[in-house]
Amino acid sequence: MSRVAAEDALLLMAGFTKIPGVAAGIGEDDLRRRFDGWHVETQAQVSADEIMRHTRIPFPLKAGLRSGRLEIRRFELTRDPRTQGADRN
Repeated sequence: MSRVAAEDALLLMAGFTKIPGVAAGIGEDDLRRRFDGWHVETQAQVSADEIMRHTRIPFPLKAGLRSGRLEIRRFELTRDPRTQGADRN
């Protein structure tokens, strides 16, 4: 992806938080590891009500969101200027 992204690209990612021992999820450290050359600018919790306005959420996930054991996080990543051009070969 970095090879085709503009230098001022903004990458938006969203996912469920991890529940230790119960479910896989995503966190800021995961994004840093998976998207080398990108910088996490912001992250924020997204409410279940906001998500449900746009899509249906399966009951087990909805229950986790309502109970607070599970969160949906939104991340904004930008290209790291120190690595721009290095991966365009």
